[in-house]
Amino acid sequence: MINMLKIYRNVYHDGITATACLEIKCPFSARNSVITPETVPYLQLCDKDGFYKLKVDHNYYFQIQGQMLCTERRICHFVIYTNVDCLILSIARDEQFIVNMVNKLKDFYENYHKNNVFQTFLYKKL
Repeated sequence: MINMLKIYRNVYHDGITATACLEIKCPFSARNSVITPETVPYLQLCDKDGFYKLKVDHNYYFQIQGQMLCTERRICHFVIYTNVDCLILSIARDEQFIVNMVNKLKDFYENYHKNNVFQTFLYKKL
């Protein structure tokens, strides 16, 4: 889905409903394993409730927060599937995380990416 407000806010999700987006991961290294933080390293056990959660410093967390921004959703159902197990995490939109992420993306786009595109395609010597 492309958010036309800003060119650097584009995402590809695995599914979408009226209220949530969907991201599915099938980790090859854990294909024949039960899903645990030992077999799927981007998971961690939450001390407060004993449930698994996605590590907030992992790229997948950035990915799904971006998906929620672009699709204007408040929840992402993050599904991890192996041949022997399936785990579904409902991850809430994190507004402060998104603000920080967008500021970093904006800085990268304005200071690096845009200049590179201009140099590569507009000022290219024939």
